[in-house]
Amino acid sequence: MSSKRDWTTLEEVHPTKPYTIKWYTDGTLTNQGTGLGVVDPRVSYHEFLGTDTSIFQAEIYTKKQ
Repeated sequence: MSSKRDWTTLEEVHPTKPYTIKWYTDGTLTNQGTGLGVVDPRVSYHEFLGTDTSIFQAEIYTKKQ
């Protein structure tokens, strides 16, 4: 895996094309259970996954959506 510094300059090495849509995903664990979120400039989606789901499962599930 490359260094954190390399990741911060990634945009310089691989600039984003003007027509690219950036999606942001997150898996979260709270006292109430696990959830996921997916966001882009036009869409905001979240889903409760229950109390038996791990953060890892939530993160992977966001990639499948």
